[in-house]
Amino acid sequence: DVSIGTWEEIPNVVEGLALFKEDESVASCYPLIVRGLEKGAIINFIARPWQMVAGISAASGGQWELAEQHFETALRQVSELQISFAEPEVRRWYGAMLLRRRKPGDREKAIEMFSEAVDMYNRCEMPRHCEMTRELAEVS
Repeated sequence: DVSIGTWEEIPNVVEGLALFKEDESVASCYPLIVRGLEKGAIINFIARPWQMVAGISAASGGQWELAEQHFETALRQVSELQISFAEPEVRRWYGAMLLRRRKPGDREKAIEMFSEAVDMYNRCEMPRHCEMTRELAEVS
């Protein structure tokens, strides 16, 4: 079975691979992420929501409806648990997924997500994340 340390690192590895646009590798992690969710994983030790990571992985595999469900669940969880650091992260990744999916209304919703994320990053004093999010918004 997978060790506790490995479980803690899975969200970080998936997010890192996603940043390098390794879609195939990220998508292949989806069953393992779902397994973690089934075991009750919510957030890892550096505030990476498992539902967000599941959304990233599902989106990397083109599973848009699943990705959206995971991101919506992540938004609800981080709000309910008051994990302020994670709230803008979920919005940034969710917005990026919407831009990739390109359904009607996705671009507008992504811009709204990015705007909210930038406001939250500013409150957390995370200027580099503000910059990354603004760059995503400009690409849209």
